[in-house]
Amino acid sequence: MNTLDNSRIIPTTIITQFVHLFNKFSVLMEVINKQLEVPQPLLTEEQMQQINFTLIEALHIIRTGNV
Repeated sequence: MNTLDNSRIIPTTIITQFVHLFNKFSVLMEVINKQLEVPQPLLTEEQMQQINFTLIEALHIIRTGNV
């Protein structure tokens, strides 16, 4: 005897509503993530070299103890 238990069948309208809700949530998360993005400053090659030189110099001073 094979009987279907109708109490366990989820109506398609509920599944469809869930899918729509999930899609709205996904779109909302994309919008929130885009708003959280922080634009990075652009450095010229000369500025990057100066920062690199300063960091190397500081590291050398720290390693040698010549403060």
